[in-house]
Amino acid sequence: MNITPLPSGDIEGTIRFIQEIPFEKLQDAAYIEHVMLPTLGFNNEILEEFPVSLLPWCGHGNTLSNSRNTLCPYQRKT
Repeated sequence: MNITPLPSGDIEGTIRFIQEIPFEKLQDAAYIEHVMLPTLGFNNEILEEFPVSLLPWCGHGNTLSNSRNTLCPYQRKT
């Protein structure tokens, strides 16, 4: 699957993207991990706290920041 983060600072695009997600997808950890979070993008600070699988999306999109333990439920063990 080829995911492209939203353009940095695109608040309207972010809101539209989230509003268009079917509710059942918001309960699907695989969708959140592989589609939603990468599309929204992550910050590029303290990269060692990010799972390796998310590093390609750091510094793009809305540069979301969150603690590692919050994202862990959405990550597969590698």
